[in-house]
Amino acid sequence: MPSTRLNSPSRDSDEYAEASQIFDLVHGSTEDGPGLRTVVFLKGCPLRCVWCHNPESQDPRQQEFTTSGDGVTPSFETIGRVLTPDEVADEILRDASFYRVSGGGVTFSGGEPMMHMRLLEDVCAAIKDAGVHVAVDTCGQFDYAEYERRLAGTIDLFLYDLKLMDDEQHRMATGASNAVIHANLIRLAASDVAIHVRVPLIPGYTATRTNLSQIAEFATEHHLSKVSLLPYNPSGIEKWRKLGIAPPVLMPTEPMHMDEYSNWVRFFRERMSDLAARIETDW
Repeated sequence: MPSTRLNSPSRDSDEYAEASQIFDLVHGSTEDGPGLRTVVFLKGCPLRCVWCHNPESQDPRQQEFTTSGDGVTPSFETIGRVLTPDEVADEILRDASFYRVSGGGVTFSGGEPMMHMRLLEDVCAAIKDAGVHVAVDTCGQFDYAEYERRLAGTIDLFLYDLKLMDDEQHRMATGASNAVIHANLIRLAASDVAIHVRVPLIPGYTATRTNLSQIAEFATEHHLSKVSLLPYNPSGIEKWRKLGIAPPVLMPTEPMHMDEYSNWVRFFRERMSDLAARIETDW
């Protein structure tokens, strides 16, 4: 089905120049929601997680990666490009037949895609008639009133990060309070939208017995039955260097060992079982 045409700004307009920067667009993902998915990665994030594995997503502006070039003269890779809502919708609808067969759709990720609700609203207006399933991968730090005004009833699935339950620890590790994040999740849980909570296991930060116990209690209290633990990924370290920024100190340089990951999964399952909570996982 062809996409609905939108009144997109021209490439020469001031409105277009200030539009959302997209730093990647991936077709055929199997890791960002159900089925085969197109993933649209948007620049800009309200958090500054010390373990961020996409540091190029934090700044909403276009940036450059410095690459090795010929070993003498560095070369540069531009990170970020502006696409109109029509162009994004067309990229998504290219894979409509795969969505139908696999139960897939589009996932907006980042960065924080909910910083770009106007773009999401416009793109969704062009793809929903085609029956495209829409997921948003969010840190939870967004304006709930704007979500209700622009996107409520349009988003089918929230992939929702929970990192640290203690507010002081959350401020130290991400640069922001978790109060809005928790409040938004509670409000979403009381609605009829699907939610998949995802917990990054960061050694020394989120991967502690206290934190995971508190997440289990929160999930139980608010009937969040789908929770996944994600093993630590150090891929952001090299990206920090390409941005010309020293990576955060004390971050492990190796991925989490599978034995450690399995132990945390076992602990979390046991804690949920102790709370008599039913939980679905993708592990």
